[in-house]
Amino acid sequence: MEEQEQVSLENLDGGSAIERFNYELQKVIENIHDPNTIPEATRTVSLKVKIKPDKEDRGFAVVGIHVDSSLAPLKPRTTSFYTGLKDGEYVAFEYNPQQQRLFTGKESERKSDNVTPIRGKEA
Repeated sequence: MEEQEQVSLENLDGGSAIERFNYELQKVIENIHDPNTIPEATRTVSLKVKIKPDKEDRGFAVVGIHVDSSLAPLKPRTTSFYTGLKDGEYVAFEYNPQQQRLFTGKESERKSDNVTPIRGKEA
């Protein structure tokens, strides 16, 4: 009979526990460098291994591997808008519709998503 390797974190499910942990860790590292997140927020990576022995045969157990991460949220942003009644319907505008705009070209356009891309990645 061939001798089998004792179960460990390194070989559990063919190493998938470590692979999954490293995957979530990479997400945390990218989140740390994302300029749109709160820099000092705590990030976590959790690895949980649940082992449930069989009711009839204690020599057999089902193992669940659960890995997840908690990332920093996006930085909050604020804006303001003006509201009013137009053609019998309430509407809102970010700019005062009663005030003439100084610029009308591309320089007055705002980025619609207001997200700073991470270096090397497009948002």
